[in-house]
Amino acid sequence: MDFKIIESNKGGKCLLFDNFKYRKFRVNISGNVVWRYYIKNCTSTVTTCSQLKNILKINNTHKHEQVETVKIQIQEVRNVCKRKACNDIHERPRKIIRKEVSSIENNEVIGSNDVNLIRKSIYNKRRKLLPTLPNNLKDSLKLCFKYRYFNRGCTIFNIIPQNHTHQTPP
Repeated sequence: MDFKIIESNKGGKCLLFDNFKYRKFRVNISGNVVWRYYIKNCTSTVTTCSQLKNILKINNTHKHEQVETVKIQIQEVRNVCKRKACNDIHERPRKIIRKEVSSIENNEVIGSNDVNLIRKSIYNKRRKLLPTLPNNLKDSLKLCFKYRYFNRGCTIFNIIPQNHTHQTPP
């Protein structure tokens, strides 16, 4: 029985088995991993060993269609792009997407709407890594203190008014 472990959109693990996508449900006392279908009202489960090498038990009672392979390919491309965008923050999203889309064998299935969603997910992932920009002077000073732009009482920036007392922000 052939299956594949992929990364979910939120960074967790998913199991692909017979074009059905399962989410990690629980780990038994014996260490076996129980996977449940990703749509919550479906009761189909798959049990794998703790090393995720083989399937021990299958409860295949689906009342719906299989996941399209196109959606799975798009999800894999999206996750690889997000991971590469976080590792190399200076690389343009367009370049990352172009490399990944050209690397898959059937790249005609990915449309412009999918590319826009991949680009948006890259920007959202990078936004979590980078600090927010300050909106006012108080936030700017907090940011300066946080990243130690002040060195032994001497400021690198001359933005503090003269009547301002030098205090560390809370």
